[in-house]
Amino acid sequence: MRFDLTGDIMLNGKILTASRSSLVVTLITVTALLGIATSKAFAQPDGVKALFIGHSFFRPFAQEMPFHATQAGIVGHTQNVVFRGGANGAPEALWNDPVARAEIQGYLDAGDVELFGMTIHGDYPGLTGYINWFDYALAQNPDTRFMLALPWLPQPASYTAPAYASAWHATHAGPWHDFVDAMRALYPNVEIFCNPYGQSALELRLLLDVGNLPGVTAVQGPAATSIHTDTLGHAGDILEALGELVWLNVIYGVDLLTYSYSPPWATDLNAVAQTIMDAHNAEYGAPDPGCGASPRVGCRTAAKSILLYKDNADDDKDRLVFKWIKGQATSQAEFGVPAGTAQYDLCLYAGTSAAVAGTSAALIAELNVPPDAEKWDPIGTKGYKYKDKLLSQDGTQRIVLKGSDAEKAKIIWKGKGTALPDLPTAILPLAPNAFPLVVQISNSETQTCFETSFQQADLIKNLADKLKLKQK
Repeated sequence: MRFDLTGDIMLNGKILTASRSSLVVTLITVTALLGIATSKAFAQPDGVKALFIGHSFFRPFAQEMPFHATQAGIVGHTQNVVFRGGANGAPEALWNDPVARAEIQGYLDAGDVELFGMTIHGDYPGLTGYINWFDYALAQNPDTRFMLALPWLPQPASYTAPAYASAWHATHAGPWHDFVDAMRALYPNVEIFCNPYGQSALELRLLLDVGNLPGVTAVQGPAATSIHTDTLGHAGDILEALGELVWLNVIYGVDLLTYSYSPPWATDLNAVAQTIMDAHNAEYGAPDPGCGASPRVGCRTAAKSILLYKDNADDDKDRLVFKWIKGQATSQAEFGVPAGTAQYDLCLYAGTSAAVAGTSAALIAELNVPPDAEKWDPIGTKGYKYKDKLLSQDGTQRIVLKGSDAEKAKIIWKGKGTALPDLPTAILPLAPNAFPLVVQISNSETQTCFETSFQQADLIKNLADKLKLKQK
């Protein structure tokens, strides 16, 4: 393949003339490698209304999302899946199919589709289908988010395991991410992210290659004992199981190491899927979904902490102060880059059960501060500070993130006013079952998190409108 960013594209000796050619080149590179032949296709965040369109390398994972959302405790997930086999499941083919197009547009016309997921097929290397669907969906709901899902390479048995892994990674990190960048350039105010579920196939292949995939005997064969079921590369049972976990993490940010459901395989597929997502370039993932339904594990702790939460009947008088002092060693790099790429979240959890008064989960308050170059400034080489007089992000007024190579790291988070989240009705004063009261702060870029787990003995004030705890 050769191309001129301002002119024609040549692929396999054919001249392709297209507008936006610099973007088309990206997809041609991907589809040349993904030449799929016609086939015989943290409180967990609130559920989304999703629409998934694709082929048989895509549908099996999409159709299992309701099951996994339920297992993960995600409330409100709904979806529709539109499927056509092989090349007919490509976005452009679905647009050109009057029956499929009408069905998909019917779902979009309701104006409430929050997440629109699609994939790719090698017979349709252009951008036309993606642009058509993006434009139509955004006209119905300007807040629609888009997931671009990259499957595994077809004809897997024709590769050695190392060559298969190398080819997929080269496609994913190169032309596929270039494609995501290109779509983001066309739609600069739209959330567009990558789903790397195709990596599931090569991770299983590498495990099989070294004899470390119990219960699986072949690259290709019966679904119950093989990674793929045919020469083309349709998914066997274990590939479907692993890919579903990747999808769950991509869409909802579920920590797969603590996820209550594990597929019935000797191999720890939850750990494999989490490793895939931990290694995925965060720049191409979905933005931090915020706080999970339950606290994270492995967060850093501090020798001293203070929490003050005033939840007044007059919201103008609401106040939040959290101080995390003499904390474990933390570098500036571990704070991420809040001026550019790292969202910060403060999550407040009460108790360990979902039965805390007035709540549907342990999460009782959440504050989110997205990246902002104007409000964040560095503190030398130690950390960052945030200031917002307008209290535009959940009432957050000030944040200090200060690292240390000793046990002297410090975090301060202050908020106030009407934008500060109210606590659930009747949760104050806290009952004994509301403990431990856990405060966690995390960022979306490095996933480093910081916490204090307050016990009932740490209470200083526990009133109907004021909570204060101190731990030292």
